[in-house]
Amino acid sequence: MRRRDSDYEKQELARERAPASARELATTLLLLTNLGLARRELGMCLGPGLQRRLFTASRSNRSQLVWNKFWAKRHAQSGHDKGCYAFGVSIDEFARVLRRVDRVGISPLLLEAFQDAALELNVSPHLWSVEYARETVEIQVRRRISPV
Repeated sequence: MRRRDSDYEKQELARERAPASARELATTLLLLTNLGLARRELGMCLGPGLQRRLFTASRSNRSQLVWNKFWAKRHAQSGHDKGCYAFGVSIDEFARVLRRVDRVGISPLLLEAFQDAALELNVSPHLWSVEYARETVEIQVRRRISPV
């Protein structure tokens, strides 16, 4: 069941390639965070190449499996950052996706919200839960953009 939820959120994120407002871009941020949280809950992260995977035409299952293994190996070599540990999404990958979909010029503000939430979650890793992580990022976004 978890896999279907994640696939659905990925499809929703792909539909929101060019948000027209700050609110829509914040919603995109939260969808991306939910994708990462589904992986983080399993002890993994989305890894590098996220922008490429979200915004390219789908591949065959075999091709996609090879592609995912390639990116997983590359990410393991380059290391995880605070975003991986907090949300299952690397801060660098998150920034790339935000820049790609931002049409209103607020990606720096949302990136700051994501970084602050990741920092807060990394300060208290023993408190980590999906709900706490989701709430933390929503609070950071609401501090900058209202209402979400």
